[in-house]
Amino acid sequence: METTQIESMIHNYTTNLLNFIPSLVGAIVVLIAGLWVIKQLEKGITKYFERKDFDVSLETFLRSLTTTGL
Repeated sequence: METTQIESMIHNYTTNLLNFIPSLVGAIVVLIAGLWVIKQLEKGITKYFERKDFDVSLETFLRSLTTTGL
């Protein structure tokens, strides 16, 4: 391989990497926000079940079903 081809390949890889970084950061932000929302919903569901005095095994099942589904 010639030096110009190698330099061209390195330039292409660098350009592609720099174009990918904003998408990666955006995906991480969306993931963190989604996990936060799920945690808040789980807290709300837990409080609801405690007020309504559901069976403990039903509470656990429905809470895990909801968080897994989200």
